[in-house]
Amino acid sequence: MFKVDIRVLMPQRRRARSLILLLILLCATLAPRPGWAADQDATLLPFFIGVRVTTETGRFYRRLIDEFEEQHPDIIISLHPCTSYNQVLFDVLHRAKEGQPAGVAVVEISELLTLQDGGAIIPLRPLIARGRGSEKQFLGRFVPGFLANSYGDGGEIYGLPFNRSTPIIYYNLDLLKKAGIPMGKLPTSWDELAALLQFYRNRTGQPPLGLAGTWFEWIFESFVYQNGGSLANEDNTRVNFNSPPVVQTLEFWQQLRQKGLMARVRDWRATMNSFVQLQRYPVIYYSSAGLPTVQRQARFNWTATVMPKNTAFGAGVGATNIFLSSHLSPRQQEAGWKFINFLLSDDIQARIALNSGYFPVVNSAFSDPRVKGLYDSHPAYKNGQRQLGFARAKIMTRNFKEVRKILQNAINETLDHDVPAKVSLARAQRQAEQLLQGGTRPGRGQ
Repeated sequence: MFKVDIRVLMPQRRRARSLILLLILLCATLAPRPGWAADQDATLLPFFIGVRVTTETGRFYRRLIDEFEEQHPDIIISLHPCTSYNQVLFDVLHRAKEGQPAGVAVVEISELLTLQDGGAIIPLRPLIARGRGSEKQFLGRFVPGFLANSYGDGGEIYGLPFNRSTPIIYYNLDLLKKAGIPMGKLPTSWDELAALLQFYRNRTGQPPLGLAGTWFEWIFESFVYQNGGSLANEDNTRVNFNSPPVVQTLEFWQQLRQKGLMARVRDWRATMNSFVQLQRYPVIYYSSAGLPTVQRQARFNWTATVMPKNTAFGAGVGATNIFLSSHLSPRQQEAGWKFINFLLSDDIQARIALNSGYFPVVNSAFSDPRVKGLYDSHPAYKNGQRQLGFARAKIMTRNFKEVRKILQNAINETLDHDVPAKVSLARAQRQAEQLLQGGTRPGRGQ
């Protein structure tokens, strides 16, 4: 490999000027932001969240941090942006193992017991009790169904809802109309959905349904609810992967795949791109958090609505909880609790919902004129809110990351290699039981 000394290409005076500019930029980067406490007694608090700093969402959270620090000049928030939910989980667990605090962390809701078992989070009830009102009053601010994934062993509160989403079904109405499908009534049942997909396939020769990658087992869980089943028992100590409703659900997916009605997409971003930009699939299942993206970018008529049922309407509520980490000093705990309450305030929750597309988690934010105006701006938003009426708690076992992978492998075997659903799910059941053997009873505190 040839190496070129860039100094040969740059005159001395130009080099000196560039070095000066570089030093100025470096000093500007390292200098404290306006509003930061200048004294040595300021409390430094890490904040882990799954955002990219270069995106609008990353800049949005930076602005929120600036606002908080202006109100609390004795607290400095150190933002630790992560590329994914899994990265946040890994970093927080790693810090706990090293005896280091992770401060305030926003983590996927199914990982509460993983964080608890890793000694990475602390109970919140003592901090709630120090407030002015009762625990019942404090928790009464939240949408009731959003609290189901907040409890660890013995009903102890470890995490509070931060944001929520639900899968919904999206339609490219122009593509369906072009294929000759009447738009008077969209499917409300699995049979009607299969009929629409088959009609489109017969007319175009193309697979009409794009199955989102990465978190496809979350969509599968919603289908299981629609089929009258669940992936785990009520206290999340045992999985039901080989139960008849779960097997029947995977068999339905396999039939869609074998008939060429369902295509698999690499990941969530590719799924949205295939729907909005490429217009490759007229139907996708995707998170309700994708609504703002479709509204901004789609150049076609579209809608999103409640997912079709088999025996009942249903969906698994997803997204994140907010936690306080272990290994915090008393001052850091106090600062972290103030920051959590700031992020869960009515105004901030409304603004987070407007920026991200996630549902706010406090009741009053839904009546905020800005949020209400957003939901009234397109029927799809109203339908997303309707979907919440059929939402249920997401699976939350111990070792969820590994349990999730076991279920994903079973789905992959059946969809991609034609392994019978009974076989793949029976194997998944055995593997999950072995993994969960000896686990303690978490309880939901409900």
